[in-house]
Amino acid sequence: MYANPPVFLPFIDNAAIISVGLRPLASEHWIALDNQFEHYARNKLELHKLNSARVYAQHSCSTDAQRELAQLLYTHLQTQHHGHLLSLNRQGTATHNINDLWQASLWIQDDICLLQQMNNQYCLTAASLCAPSEWNLAEKMGKPIESIHAPVPDLNARVGKQINNTFKQLRPLKHYQRFNWSLKPTNQLALFPGQTPDDTVERIFLRVERQSLMRLPSTKAIAFTIRVYIYPIALIAEQPNTLAALKKAISQMSDAEMQYKSMHTISHKFMQTY
Repeated sequence: MYANPPVFLPFIDNAAIISVGLRPLASEHWIALDNQFEHYARNKLELHKLNSARVYAQHSCSTDAQRELAQLLYTHLQTQHHGHLLSLNRQGTATHNINDLWQASLWIQDDICLLQQMNNQYCLTAASLCAPSEWNLAEKMGKPIESIHAPVPDLNARVGKQINNTFKQLRPLKHYQRFNWSLKPTNQLALFPGQTPDDTVERIFLRVERQSLMRLPSTKAIAFTIRVYIYPIALIAEQPNTLAALKKAISQMSDAEMQYKSMHTISHKFMQTY
């Protein structure tokens, strides 16, 4: 029923670290599932058991949007991943009347965030986040997108206005995707701040985020999904011309971008080894 995860190499088409890079996404490809589903599901359940507030948060204003997203997600799985949904139903973990973003997030491998307009700014109002790339959910909840992006070097100055305009122009049920990437010394899904110090590198992994955006038709909230893919660098090396493209992208990163992504040591190791 499940295939191997696809290999995404976003730096080949776009070497720039700071860019919006949104591309239309066919609705049937909104959610991707593969043979690592159980691994992602265990990660979510274990983190929630340890500290639920660290991986799930909500504001009261998001209740209707959470319900709407859960219903749309259920319908999508029913149409595009029927066998997967049947399996969840047999386990008793999926039902069409779930109104909670956390419970709905257990149906898929992606993390899910909801953004809603408040005082003419899009703010984070609910999230299930179990594979963060070194950011803390509690610090971001309720904040506008510009504040959330503030730690990213030059992002607001270079594309902040473009991001806000993009959010305002999103049409209901029209899907878009973009990618982020970095090198990490671990294949751990959840990377909270301070977990990956840039000092010792024994292994190298390419960490790619496939992000999707879609406006909900009723509440007008924006559903933002984040699916993390982690590839051993040896797997990446098997792809034609990939190492050269990755080296080129790394060479174009500024010191501030390197520091933000904790990539100084690991990028040096990569350049020396490959």
